[in-house]
Amino acid sequence: GGLRLAAIGVVAAVALGGAGQVDAGAFRLTVADVGQGLAAVVETDSHVLVFDAGPRWRGGAAAARVSLVPLLRARGIRRVDRLVASHDDADHAGGVETLARSLAVARMMAAPGSRLDSAETCVAGTAWTWDGVLFRVVHPPAGFTGSDNDRSCAILVAGAGGTALLLADPESAAEESIAAAGVAADVVLLPHHGSRSSSSAALVGAARAPIGV
Repeated sequence: GGLRLAAIGVVAAVALGGAGQVDAGAFRLTVADVGQGLAAVVETDSHVLVFDAGPRWRGGAAAARVSLVPLLRARGIRRVDRLVASHDDADHAGGVETLARSLAVARMMAAPGSRLDSAETCVAGTAWTWDGVLFRVVHPPAGFTGSDNDRSCAILVAGAGGTALLLADPESAAEESIAAAGVAADVVLLPHHGSRSSSSAALVGAARAPIGV
């Protein structure tokens, strides 16, 4: 139990639950180092969620090929149960095709208005449970309007060891909406890659999160 923060090679890992095999009811959150972008992996006892797949570079190659995919394969993962593309920006969705070509992706979820071919749309209130771990979409609410960034998906993951709030690039309107929902978490993925220009400090404070990644 408890919360652990570790940096190992190309990944920054936040483990909520024990090391090694993930126990039922617990989950492991790993944030891959993909440069200017985001790719995070949530593992439960027998399921895997990938939240964003990192950037596509100017030459056309994707960071997922040298970071996210090797990370998953090193963990023995050959299937992603749900791939969430928070929004269409290249620094978040640029590696989607590379990941889908490299591993089996069972389902894909994307933001409202996304150009990506997805079976599901992020809408607040959507929820599912894997191995005793609850996944709940907390943003955007149905009918929410705003920029591509403001419509980006936000997901709360809650397990026996704690909670994590997965965020991408919400702007002020989206952050106010998420904060007003009263979402509390132990770990928050800092919006806009932790940029100082982001208003994420207020959101992290509203979530009462002791750790921001």
